[in-house]
Amino acid sequence: MLRTLYCTFWLVLFSLGLKADYEISGSIMLPEGWETKIYLSAIFTLDDLNTVADEFIIAESEIGQDGSFGFEGYNLPGDDRIYRLHICKKGDPISTIIIGGREENHVHFVMNNDSRIRLMAGEYDLLFRNASWEGHQANALLSDLETLKVDLAQQQKSQKNQYYRNSRKEELYINFADTCNHFLVSLIALNSVNLARTFNEHGRFYQDFISKWENKHHKSPYFKEFKRELEFMGYDTEKNTSIPPFLTFALIVSGICAIYLLYQRRQVNLEGESLSQKQANPLSLQERKVYRLISQGKSNKEISSELHIGISTVKSHVHSIFKKLGIKSRKEVQTPD
Repeated sequence: MLRTLYCTFWLVLFSLGLKADYEISGSIMLPEGWETKIYLSAIFTLDDLNTVADEFIIAESEIGQDGSFGFEGYNLPGDDRIYRLHICKKGDPISTIIIGGREENHVHFVMNNDSRIRLMAGEYDLLFRNASWEGHQANALLSDLETLKVDLAQQQKSQKNQYYRNSRKEELYINFADTCNHFLVSLIALNSVNLARTFNEHGRFYQDFISKWENKHHKSPYFKEFKRELEFMGYDTEKNTSIPPFLTFALIVSGICAIYLLYQRRQVNLEGESLSQKQANPLSLQERKVYRLISQGKSNKEISSELHIGISTVKSHVHSIFKKLGIKSRKEVQTPD
């Protein structure tokens, strides 16, 4: 009896110790002609987002008659990485993905080794399109990015004025990356941008982007890949990170002199600061666009449609604008000069 209790005690401890670190669950409604297996792949580089190989696949799961599936395990990296779920048509090799169209058979998402992810996929004729996620806020942002891509794909059907369309598309992706609060989703957005073509016009943005995420994510393989690509084009991602001592001294002296001259020439009255002065507070590129549309009397829904972003994203921008400018309602928004 004691021996049985002893064995049971250690079996329970052992079982607790084997609890999976990550879990993925969900359901997908399969049309006729599709295999009842779903595959989990690790995406090692941003260039791999649109490619597939057998060595990418790290696990597979049966899809039940009710469409449910699940994965769990222990051996993923601890930081956020990109992963993919995909299914295959009967007769196709397992390393097959379909890009675009109603039969697009895969979805990308973000997680780490501690994530508990749940996916509720779409209807029979849409597979992963319009899927909803639980368990990691990055995937809601990825859904917004996917909506933007679908909208742009519809607009790109005409070949007329293709150069303008490409420029507009890349500007929207850069705006998305500028305002996105998850670095990995920002990088996925920038992966749709031709860096060589936008290098001269948006060089300052790329420099600010590197500075924004460098300290926290410099070890990320995707971040390193992005920096290498910029460096390959001759962009110095390390510039302005150190200043020679003599230049530091000169800057300090110049700064002291400038402050003294400014003090002599004018007095700053902080209590009497006007709204126009408050508007000098820095807004991001996307926030400036949202501000302009608010000043034109646009609703959140209209702004969402015009800028191709989710309504929740618009609300977040409006809240940030009001906070930065110290205003409480849309009535206080002035028409830009």
